[in-house]
This record gives sequence, structure tokens and C-alpha cells, in this order.
Amino acid sequence: MNEIILRPPTRLAEDWMFLVPIVSLIIVAYSKSVYPNRFKNMWRSIYNAILLRQMIREESNIPKEYILHFANYVMLTGLALFSVFKLLEIPVFGLSGILLYLVSCGIITLLYFIKGIGVTVTSFIINGDFTLSEYRYVVFLINRVLGVILLPLIIMLVYGPLSQAHYYLIAVAGVLFLAYLYRVGKGLINALRSGVGVFYIFFYICTLEILPIIISTKFIMNFKV
Repeated sequence: MNEIILRPPTRLAEDWMFLVPIVSLIIVAYSKSVYPNRFKNMWRSIYNAILLRQMIREESNIPKEYILHFANYVMLTGLALFSVFKLLEIPVFGLSGILLYLVSCGIITLLYFIKGIGVTVTSFIINGDFTLSEYRYVVFLINRVLGVILLPLIIMLVYGPLSQAHYYLIAVAGVLFLAYLYRVGKGLINALRSGVGVFYIFFYICTLEILPIIISTKFIMNFKV
């Protein structure tokens, strides 16, 4: 009787993964076709501070496509985190496949939930807004942009040759790190211009940037088996 010999995987992609880029493309295409002005301003407001503040004033209620963009960002970064777990063979919860992907998306969502609480707590402690509302808007603005930029990189990460996956993963990490530096730098500049003290700026960085990462990392390390 002939034994069945399984070929080693040649890429990270699994059968269910095709849904992620398809849904992502639908969200981006929907936003660009139905709300073309907002889609265009999304890019311009990254470097245009006047337009950014105008958009913040005009958008008192969160537009529904912004929720879709955040879901798009979570789907893509969740797939990147899933790829890290799979490449490094980190056994989170003893899960694999789509369940591990859903946990990865949950970790990303948890990070932003903690960040949202941090904004509220910081605003309460310093007894004022001090551009925190602008910071929160910039966070999700950058996420909307990243949801477009990361799409081709994530597709190449999971569908490209397995031997090159780490290169694409480094590229994804590089893009996320540059976005992180931009967000922190912009937040610090706005805080200084608003007259926020050095102590509160330090507290601002620890609470809104470092703490969510530490808690999320600790969450992963505690529950892996």
C-alpha cells in the first residue's frame, strides 16, 4: 500500500484567506465610488493640517464608511499578525487556521479598545481635551490610509512564495512603524503647541502608545500554550 506523502507548504495562504482581500477590495472600492470626496480628502489630510481640522469639525458623527475602513484595517493587520504566529510557530491558545486569525483580529481590536479608554482617562486626568480629540481622529485616519497601503503587501505576504514571506512581513512592519512614528510625532507637536506640560506629555505617550502594546503582548504571552 502506497503511503500518502504530504508536500511541504509553499505559501502561507489557506483556503479561507481569499475572503480577506476580496472583502478589503470591496470596502475600498465602495468608499472610493460612493464617497469620492472623503476618500480623496483622507489622503490629503495626512499632510494638510488645515484640511484635517476642517474634517474634524465637519464630521461630528462618525461616517459609516469609517467603521468599514476600521474593519478593513483590522482584517489586514489581523492577517499580518496571524502570519507572524504561523511563521514563528507561536502556539496561541493552541489554535490554528481561521480560529487563530479571528483571535489575531481580536487582539488588534483589543489594542484600540485600550487606546480609546486611555484617551478618555487622560482627558479626565489633565482636565481638558488638549488636542486629544484630534489625536483620536488622526489614529483612525492613519488606519484608513493603512487599510489601502497594506492590501497589496498583505496579498504578497500570504500568496507569495513562503521563502520570501519574511521580506513582505518586514515591509508590513516597516509601514506600520513609520505610521506609528508619524502619529506619535504629530501628537507630541500638537500637545506642545497646546501648552501641555512635559509630565502630561510623558503620561500621554505611556498611556496612549506604550501601554496598549504592553498589555496586548502580555495577553498573548499569558495565553499561549
